[in-house]
Amino acid sequence: MKTKLNKFNINTCLKILLLLGFASFYLFTVFSGSVKQYVHPRIIPYIIFAAIVMVLIAILLVGELLKKQHMKTKSWTLLFFLIPLLMGFALPPKTFDSSTKATGSLELSSNTINETNKTSSKPVIEQDQTPIEQPVEANDVDDIIDSNEIDDSLDNSSNNISSDISSDSRNDIVNIDDGVIIMDDTNYYKYLNEIYENLDKYKETKIEVIGFVFKDNKEFKDNEFVPARLLMVCCAADMVPIGFLCQYDNTVQLEKDSWVKVTGILNSTEFEGNKIPIINATTVQQVDEPEDAYIYPY
Repeated sequence: MKTKLNKFNINTCLKILLLLGFASFYLFTVFSGSVKQYVHPRIIPYIIFAAIVMVLIAILLVGELLKKQHMKTKSWTLLFFLIPLLMGFALPPKTFDSSTKATGSLELSSNTINETNKTSSKPVIEQDQTPIEQPVEANDVDDIIDSNEIDDSLDNSSNNISSDISSDSRNDIVNIDDGVIIMDDTNYYKYLNEIYENLDKYKETKIEVIGFVFKDNKEFKDNEFVPARLLMVCCAADMVPIGFLCQYDNTVQLEKDSWVKVTGILNSTEFEGNKIPIINATTVQQVDEPEDAYIYPY
């Protein structure tokens, strides 16, 4: 019996248990849906792949259990990996809010910047070059005028076409049903950027949005708050609160971090030297926290 115990590889046994433990935790979070509390949904396939690899490695290590350990290692050091594993199972994930210190500062600006470089179609004459003046005959004047008129008409028609195209494309971005912009989990980020970038187009439009009550006594007025959502780009460590500033007479009565549905009219205001959207709220209703509380940019 003593010989068999000596041959039993405790170090390998601990490795197998830890690999199976972490694989079980990864798969549990995926199938329970709680994985979205930790990482962006696009990371899920990689988590499943990692869990499968861990299980395969654990199976390959089974053959090493009854082999004598050649190198002397302190098996108890592997127990440190057990601490985060137990914490993962014991502590249920919790949705972050404004009281969570891990989140970034509130962003009241668009996260998408569109830059358009306009270039002239006319040839550029360098400074050290002097154009040669050609005498213009009287018969050529009418031709020049006609040519300029044609160019102007082409430019105007081109501008009108591009304006119509850009207008139509913007209309496709935000869907306004019966005069109301309804922001939900699927369109929140897209609508947010579009309204910030083309604010004048959506002024005086009715809007409906759900978020948690974010208050900042240092920067906001007593009647101001943000129905905010947390934006997750990669994982829980990089989340940032985003949303629209909201003006509401009964803001003081709203409980911080409670979830509300705000209905109001879009307008504009100055905030820290920038022109931003503001919702002049008509109604603010208490609602349950959404099943998926976070917003993903892609």
